[in-house]
Amino acid sequence: MTGSAIIRTARLLEAPVLKDWLAITQADLGFIASTFVYESVIAQAPGQVNPAGYQLVNCTVKESELTGWMHLSEATVPPIP
Repeated sequence: MTGSAIIRTARLLEAPVLKDWLAITQADLGFIASTFVYESVIAQAPGQVNPAGYQLVNCTVKESELTGWMHLSEATVPPIP
């Protein structure tokens, strides 16, 4: 498979902000979604997931400037600056 959506997804998974916060918090699980997925699925599914548990993050991976929505399994994660 190829295409911009696949490339963007792979780059979000490699986002330093996700890896850094997983290490800092020692969370068991981290999830990062594109803005499209967050707005189309996560924010539209109250009761299924809690959109407030996601934080907007910006990152650079390779030559891409990306925006994503990150959730960590830890409930006490401090806000990302």
